[in-house]
Amino acid sequence: MSFDPNDGGRSPYAPPQTTYSNVAGTNYPKPKKHGKLGIASFLISLLVGFSFVAMIVVLGIIETRNPGAFDEDKTSTIILGFAILGFIGLTIVGFILGLVGLFMPDRQKLFSILGVVFNGLVVFGIVGLMVIGLIAG
Repeated sequence: MSFDPNDGGRSPYAPPQTTYSNVAGTNYPKPKKHGKLGIASFLISLLVGFSFVAMIVVLGIIETRNPGAFDEDKTSTIILGFAILGFIGLTIVGFILGLVGLFMPDRQKLFSILGVVFNGLVVFGIVGLMVIGLIAG
């Protein structure tokens, strides 16, 4: 395989990225790093999503074994309501971090995209369960 000598010996298959030189003087493509905001967004989505699902399962088990355990006037029900609102707040923070991570230059976008998608799904899931609860009475 021969390369064009006027091209400086660069492979025609090399990606069009900036390069850096090592000690021997050969050029390697500079790899993009994952954005820290995107990673944070992705981790928040996983944490909140799994925590919320676990909370719903535990609450369903408690209500099945002890009907009427969660009346509107009980302190535990109010605390659970605030926990759900906290989950929504964390998810919105994760969504915003993912959006900011999408617009950072010279960073990979994988975790930012996953964070935005998963945080959006978590928000829609929580809001959907709230709507179902309101409709069911």
